[in-house]
Amino acid sequence: MQPSEASEDSSKITAASKQPTDASDSANAKKQKPAGGSQTALPVKDELPVASEAEKIDLYSKGEEKYPFMKRLFGLAQTISKVIVNIKKFPFTETHYDKYIKKFAAEGQKYSTKKAKYMDEIQRALFVAQISDDQHTLYLIEKLLIQLMGFCDLQVRDQAVVLLNMLYDEVDWQLQEAFRPVIRTVGQHFTINVVVQCSPERASQGEHSGVPELFLGLNAPSPIRSKNDCFTTWHKIEPHNIVARDQISCTISINFGKFWKCGFFDWRIIEVNEQGKFVPCQIVGQPDPVFPFQEDLNNDFYDGLEADENQQNVGSLAQGRFIAHARGMRDHTFHEVQVDYVNAEIDKTTNEIIKRGNFKDLENAIDQYARQGVTALYLMGTLERDNCPFKKMYTDVVEHGKEDTSPMAVTTRDTANRMLGGD
Repeated sequence: MQPSEASEDSSKITAASKQPTDASDSANAKKQKPAGGSQTALPVKDELPVASEAEKIDLYSKGEEKYPFMKRLFGLAQTISKVIVNIKKFPFTETHYDKYIKKFAAEGQKYSTKKAKYMDEIQRALFVAQISDDQHTLYLIEKLLIQLMGFCDLQVRDQAVVLLNMLYDEVDWQLQEAFRPVIRTVGQHFTINVVVQCSPERASQGEHSGVPELFLGLNAPSPIRSKNDCFTTWHKIEPHNIVARDQISCTISINFGKFWKCGFFDWRIIEVNEQGKFVPCQIVGQPDPVFPFQEDLNNDFYDGLEADENQQNVGSLAQGRFIAHARGMRDHTFHEVQVDYVNAEIDKTTNEIIKRGNFKDLENAIDQYARQGVTALYLMGTLERDNCPFKKMYTDVVEHGKEDTSPMAVTTRDTANRMLGGD
């Protein structure tokens, strides 16, 4: 045997003798320095530094006193817990739907507090259904609220409209106060300028209050071209967004670029208080009226349109809605068309439609409207309605049992009226 071979064999024997034989040896081997003479060993999980009892931070028992953010976290956690409880507490099924239909029918025009109680229960069920994204429950509530819009009690009708807005907006921002809409077009600048009041707690602290924790919620269409869904996003109002500030108010200016798509752009400004709750901010001063009015002491024509003197000092929520139309929409000349009456034949004696218009007749009439200077048509009666279609017994011809059904008796918004040639 050559000396070199002997040394190699001996080195192999030595290396083999150093292999770990059990789990403890294996753990010890991992703590050995790596081969190659390197003095830097990889950190081992068992060797991670452990804080002593004196160095540990107790965030639960004394966290609210030392760390203000813990108070907000506890408040948010309690809010989430309440939502989870309410999801199980306020269900809404077909049984509940039938129950409310019978109860409202029984109450009618009677003076009773039960109707207000029913509306509160429906409102809670709607809130829970939106939080849990229960589409079937939302469908039942929508169906019930649409029927209540024709109820004999004015207060029930008004509350049904408010709850329907909450359902369609997917946020509850219009429960306390309706949006004040502003009309814009796609491509115009999307800027929000508002002066908001500081919370009473922060105003009492004066100069030592610090920058308020303000956030802006934006419920707007998706910027993706192929997506028409609306999303709610929250944006922290940074110090550079606060143009001016004093002890009681903040002047805020936020630029979102330009309106990227047609639709509703709803916004609301809230403040996170010390308990971690979202508090809607109020604006300073009075906003412009939703409907214009003329105050003329010598003319009673506008009586009732003037703002109530008792409401002059009532604050309004810092929220609003931009309605973005298509670019160039204001340059169009609109004409409203009832599809049923396009080239229709009417019996002047009985005032009945002998030959009803349809989508094909409307298509053939477009050139005539264009020659008259019309550039855009607003169509009425295009959606599927309650016409009671049926097939004859021995033929495949489809007839309609109720051709004169009102165009407002819509059964679905997803289908063009088949009786008029839709599919």
